[in-house]
Amino acid sequence: MHANQAHQIIDALSKDKYIYIAILILVIHLLMKQVNKHHDKLMTSRRIYDDHKSGKILDETPAETLTMMKKSFISIVVNLFSIISVTVLAACFFIYF
Repeated sequence: MHANQAHQIIDALSKDKYIYIAILILVIHLLMKQVNKHHDKLMTSRRIYDDHKSGKILDETPAETLTMMKKSFISIVVNLFSIISVTVLAACFFIYF
């Protein structure tokens, strides 16, 4: 019985193109929020690292600050690549179907 209900729901959703558009917008929105969060971390870490380098403040863990900068930059690049990939795949999907 549950298998039939699942198939009915999947069939109903697969026929509606607007559900896919809403899901894609949600995924892109969540990825953009991640990019924004990591950008804030990157800018804060860069400010702390630059101030420590110039002698304005004393950073007790400069290696960890540098690691945080690298991780944030990599996360930004990966999330931007994911956004571009999702957008291209969605465009191809809607062109062919």
